[in-house]
Amino acid sequence: LATLRATADRLRTELDAACGKLSRARAVAAPKLGAQVTAELARLGMPAARFSVQLTQLAEPCASGGEEIEFLMTTNPGEDPRPLAKVASGGELSRLMLALKCVAMRRDDVPILIFDEIDAGISGAVAHAVAERLQRLADAHQVFVITHMPQIASRATAHFTVDKRTTDERTSVGMRRLAADDRADEVSRMLGGDSDLARAHARELLEHAAVAPRATATL
Repeated sequence: LATLRATADRLRTELDAACGKLSRARAVAAPKLGAQVTAELARLGMPAARFSVQLTQLAEPCASGGEEIEFLMTTNPGEDPRPLAKVASGGELSRLMLALKCVAMRRDDVPILIFDEIDAGISGAVAHAVAERLQRLADAHQVFVITHMPQIASRATAHFTVDKRTTDERTSVGMRRLAADDRADEVSRMLGGDSDLARAHARELLEHAAVAPRATATL
């Protein structure tokens, strides 16, 4: 028993030292992460959003350290930061995840990322900004995006369409990869027109995106 108590005391001392080192690193990293993610959210069309990391000391350390970590965010001026589940919509969460991944792009090992509804509530210059960051993120990851935004779809190196059809009272869903000509037509349709002007705009978007191709797939 004395030997076991001595071993337990030694291990507890090592645990406390490791937790202390981790806690100090987290205390330095948390405000930096909050500032960097907040800056990314502003570029992604959420200028009033504020992101922060809250560290709460635990009574006893656990396998992940000596504190509980919670991400907080506010999306409107004058509101206090609250847990993500209580303040963020689906589209906002998608953009937050994009911001987090852009900040940590070279430091995580998740090979495949899937973004759905990331275009909710955005348009114009913000859509271009989201598209640019998705394309940049694809430098380090395989990125799949389900989108209705032509600005985002045009940045992909592989573009698929999903359609639903009914035959003999049975409904099925199909997906196919678009060839170059079909892709211009699809982006034109996403722009909302079948005119020569819409097709010219679609070709312009695709040509602009082709300057820096990335391994991004779009649905």
